[in-house]
Amino acid sequence: MLVALPVAPVAGPDQIAYSLAARWSQKHATLSGAETIRFRNNSSKPLTRVWLRHWPNGWRAVGSTGTPAGCARAIASLRVTGGGHLGTRTMGCTAYRINLSHAINPGASGSVRVAFKVRVPHGDDRFGRVGQYTNLGNAVPILAVNDAKGWHLDPYSSTGESFYSLSASWGVTLKLPKGIRAATTGQVLRTANGALVIRARNARDFALATGPFRAVTSTVGTTRIRVSAPKSMDTGQVAGAMRLSRTAVAAYEQRYGPYGAPELDVVLGTFTAFGGMEYPQLVMTTPESGPVRHEIAHQWFYGIVGDDQRHAPWLDESFASWLEHDLSGFPDCPSPPVRVVSGVFLDSTMDLFDRRSDLYGRIVYNGGACALEEVADAIGHAAFRTLLRSYVAAHRYGITTEAEFISALRASAPPSFNVDAWAARARLRLS
Repeated sequence: MLVALPVAPVAGPDQIAYSLAARWSQKHATLSGAETIRFRNNSSKPLTRVWLRHWPNGWRAVGSTGTPAGCARAIASLRVTGGGHLGTRTMGCTAYRINLSHAINPGASGSVRVAFKVRVPHGDDRFGRVGQYTNLGNAVPILAVNDAKGWHLDPYSSTGESFYSLSASWGVTLKLPKGIRAATTGQVLRTANGALVIRARNARDFALATGPFRAVTSTVGTTRIRVSAPKSMDTGQVAGAMRLSRTAVAAYEQRYGPYGAPELDVVLGTFTAFGGMEYPQLVMTTPESGPVRHEIAHQWFYGIVGDDQRHAPWLDESFASWLEHDLSGFPDCPSPPVRVVSGVFLDSTMDLFDRRSDLYGRIVYNGGACALEEVADAIGHAAFRTLLRSYVAAHRYGITTEAEFISALRASAPPSFNVDAWAARARLRLS
């Protein structure tokens, strides 16, 4: 019997499971893999196609004036090996349409199989390699999201993020050359036939970093924290990053609810163009306190509470910045909290901030955090943390929107707090 579903689901396809067999070649700087993607059609109409996002061809180093590889100079390739055939490639070969072999009825499940290969360029970035060390952020194909706006086939952002994906389960085998370690999303269960066997649950993506790391581990509650660092990094910095990580995880769990995964990998690097980058159950960061706290905060706002990062970047960046500063202390905030710039709002999209990258940090990170701090000052920090804890619980492993946060704020704030007046000061359009 088919399951009755709402006419307009929030987002789909859902109930996603990825089975990935991947191999990293240190010699050729390539990640190759075979991937089976299973999913359910949670819409009210038969599903005849799906789209995959595979981001490497859109990559451009932060601060670079160069152009992305695109289709013409592709550094990543993808082919369909089962469940359908390859249709249109678009957005510079970062979006691939797969026409399914047969229509999947509402409530029914289907699958596709793909093979891919990625050559990683030089670059001290979330996707790039420096010496023997490689960061492989957004290197694995994932399902695009189809919601009320249609399929999300957005361009890559080097200023911030364009990523929007649903929570999924992952079963991964990863082969590595001798002497190379990997930090990954998920938990390594064992080694079988020379490959790491990894499992991840409730993960929106699968990221990894490779190299001859030295790693230190510790435990906070039921979470194992592993800090991986280049061998050249000062041992004091590594130990300091572990202390920061432990403190952050413990505090965020106490204030906003359980982390929920058995392991968190913290990959240290230099990242000359940016402080760090968040992925589910893995972060890349410099060893400084701000980036470590900020990227781990993203495990709650992005990893646990997801959002459309292209069209609503403040829903994770402003919140992660507030969590970071609530833990370490707030700088002086201006009034109004968000700088007034004509045509620029806190809830502007990355379409605008990619053109005005000079405003991204000041508006979304600093301004957004200060806007949330204004709420916390008005209703009390304990009350605001309680609000966020309830909000995380209500949207755990789902997707949130600005309207849902404003609704939660209206329900929790005392009558004396004027939500509409606050939104105007925060440069939120509430549309």
